[in-house]
Amino acid sequence: MPVKATSNRDAIILAADVVSYSKFMEQDQNGTIECLNSHEDILKLLFLKYGGRLFNTGGDSYFVEFQDENSAVLCAIQFQTKIASNNKSRADAIQLDFRIGINSGPVVDKDENLLGDGVNIAARLEALAQPKGISISKSIYEKVKAKSDIEFNDLGLQKIKKNEFHAFDIILEPSQRRNLNKQRVMNQARKVGIFATAAIFLTIFGGSIAYYAFSKTDFDPAAEANFAFELPDEPSITVLPLDNEKGEMAYIGEAITENIISAISNTPNMFVISKNSSSSERLDGLSIAEVAEEFGVRYILDGTFDASSERFEVRTTLSDALAGKVIWSGSYEGPLNDVFKVQENITTEIFKNLQIKLVSKNPGALSYFNDHQQIRDFLEAQSLMIEHNREKSAQSEKLVKQIIAKNPEAGPAYVLLAGLQWQKAIWGWTEDTEATVKAGRQAAGKAYSIMQDGDSILQLANLDIFEGKYDSALNNAEQAVMLSPSNGFTNAMAGIISSRSGAYDKAINYFSNAMRLEPYYPLWFANELGLANLANGNYEEVIELLTPVSETQTEQKTDIWRANLHMSVASYFLGKQLDAFEKMQKAKSLNPDLLKYAKLMQKLQRNKEFGQSYLEAVNAIFNSKH
Repeated sequence: MPVKATSNRDAIILAADVVSYSKFMEQDQNGTIECLNSHEDILKLLFLKYGGRLFNTGGDSYFVEFQDENSAVLCAIQFQTKIASNNKSRADAIQLDFRIGINSGPVVDKDENLLGDGVNIAARLEALAQPKGISISKSIYEKVKAKSDIEFNDLGLQKIKKNEFHAFDIILEPSQRRNLNKQRVMNQARKVGIFATAAIFLTIFGGSIAYYAFSKTDFDPAAEANFAFELPDEPSITVLPLDNEKGEMAYIGEAITENIISAISNTPNMFVISKNSSSSERLDGLSIAEVAEEFGVRYILDGTFDASSERFEVRTTLSDALAGKVIWSGSYEGPLNDVFKVQENITTEIFKNLQIKLVSKNPGALSYFNDHQQIRDFLEAQSLMIEHNREKSAQSEKLVKQIIAKNPEAGPAYVLLAGLQWQKAIWGWTEDTEATVKAGRQAAGKAYSIMQDGDSILQLANLDIFEGKYDSALNNAEQAVMLSPSNGFTNAMAGIISSRSGAYDKAINYFSNAMRLEPYYPLWFANELGLANLANGNYEEVIELLTPVSETQTEQKTDIWRANLHMSVASYFLGKQLDAFEKMQKAKSLNPDLLKYAKLMQKLQRNKEFGQSYLEAVNAIFNSKH
């Protein structure tokens, strides 16, 4: 009988992984999957024979618990023997090899999964093993060394990442005997240059050059020394856009990406780069390792998406950029309206492979729509709203209400409806402000009842600011970030709300988090951070932060004139009247009606003293004849 799991105990763990899986997938995906399925049939029979319990699999990797050390080792030997035999029978087809690691150590049960050092070191031993090889820990060796028919090779003390352990190879054939200490010396020699390498070889080996090349990577790994940002303590990931032909169904691939990011960002023990940055054209042509270095993250999810009007196909790969290894890949296809079920499967696999508990039950905003046409209408409504144009916002509201009429559980549509009511209230696009605000609160409340998400609460916070309920706004902003801690947009909006509420240090901290989660952050992040610094008296920082914004070449001029406006006020407060005038002239040239914006900013401030001084400064500079 396979062993049953209990909590907080020692366990015997076998970890196995396919060598260079991603390379074979690129060469021949169908042949690779067919070969893996063929091998897997053999493996599952062996696990059953030796009492193993398969508790985690990433597609090309397997984690198995055994009742005793002998069973684990005998299973591993049979595993490699039978896989080799199966490969030989496939002479003209794809042939996949495995590495195996076995360890005994402490584990903790998480549902059917196992976590802890016992599992981690088994995985490290697997990475240490040779292709077609088996590496075991000393605790396993001590239990099985008396078996005279097994030959071992002592590898000595090994240190990989934070784990240190004594390892042994099981020798299945003479060519597997190796000396890792000698190999390390030779690897070190490679780092000091080709001429120094030759000298070291001559000195150490007396002119006899030897090199053992056992590749342990699927691609060239990232170098943490090259990271643009410090690597977060929690597991960190960038979800790249799914490659597609940019046809009329491309928006669905983009929606899948956005949903995966949304689900991850709702989990407190994960760090995920926001979609605006991970989908930037600046990443075109970069390798997996280079993307990791650009964003300062360890894991990368990428893939492809193809769809017709009726069906879709998604292929995804999860890579550990620091290790240079593919740790999971999956392929899915089906009817187009089932596409978000696939997104949920992909998200689950990410958490499973990173050994993280998926805390949020929210499957991602766009999963709440019944069909892809509703998604298309919603995305169009969203794009109309952000124009901040009265006519376009009216068109947006009409689309949103049509979606809700067809699908009363379309949570994101209610969030957008709430935002549209807030927009009408702040710009005066309504004849009954009280009724509009009430409708906005009702829409936000309905959205939250469906999704229990941060975006719904942010809409309530925005309405709180409009009504002068600043303490409520701060509480709602804090709750939104608790629900979506790794969401760059949520952190930035919490920054705005904190700034309007007079909590400037808190606002600056939220924006700092937002800009880390969104390395290619939108310009409004900087403008709002600049306004918070302006209110906090950090005038030099405002100018330093917003000068690059004011010089950005873009067709969207709103953030350009806002940057010049805030810098103008900062210069005015610093007594630099000429600089203030010049920057105001640039702002006026892009928006002659900017006094309306300044009056709105003054109105929304809890800190009435700052609001008044800001408006007075804008008026003085605006009307100056300098």
